Amino acid sequence: MALKILSKGKYAENQSSLPITVKQYIFADKDGKKQLYLRVKNERGETVTGVKYAIVQINARGQEIATTQVAFTNLKGVAGSLLSLNKPIEVRKECVDFKAYLISANYGNYVYSIRKSNAHLTYKEEVNRKKLATYQVNEKVGAKGRKINVIKIKAPLVGLFTTIALICVVAFMTLTGIEEFKQENRGFTLKGLEYRIESFEDKTVYVSGYFGESSKVYLADKVEDYTILGVDDYAFEDNETIKEVQIIGNLAVSKGAFKDCRRLLFAKRFKFT
Repeated sequence: MALKILSKGKYAENQSSLPITVKQYIFADKDGKKQLYLRVKNERGETVTGVKYAIVQINARGQEIATTQVAFTNLKGVAGSLLSLNKPIEVRKECVDFKAYLISANYGNYVYSIRKSNAHLTYKEEVNRKKLATYQVNEKVGAKGRKINVIKIKAPLVGLFTTIALICVVAFMTLTGIEEFKQENRGFTLKGLEYRIESFEDKTVYVSGYFGESSKVYLADKVEDYTILGVDDYAFEDNETIKEVQIIGNLAVSKGAFKDCRRLLFAKRFKFT
């Protein structure tokens, strides 16, 4: 079943000093249920294996209507990589915005967590049940051996919820309007590929993005009953997952579609006569 995209965008909140930062989001509808998808970046020099977030849901009036804790496990986000979190977050239908607050991030045996507005780094027990001393933890973690210190968060989290959310939602409503934003961002996702609907009448779409985890991507000239006209500029920009692209048919691919895809090895085009 394809997802119907309701809105999408870049997450613009200040996330300085955090090991995992939210970069992009999608609000989608699946079988009448509203879902939120997140794409994050691993800012540290180690592989992230799990994250936990508190998601504050916000309605069109800027009011907090629910808070949900969600955990994502079995991740394999190498240093500096972008990755799509591996399950949707169910939200209320009246939710039009959100704030994501990092609770913890797992890096193998190390756990980065926020407790009482402070950032802490702890070491989980090894197989032999022995723990490293604090000075050993400081020596072993961090990019290029850099020590990790406790980071003070200047404003209490609870106080930030309403203030920042209200400012952002009011600005969002003023500039675009919720319904206009939905209409301008119409589309759907299927098997990790995001499609932008060009014409409902002509059943035509463009490939506009990728939120999948596969290292191999297949681009055809049809998807379900829609004709794919081409691939948008920057549709796959900065993707850290894709290694191989196979293009089937005469699909037009923009020059910058795969800009800065550092792991991309090659692209093949197959034509049928």
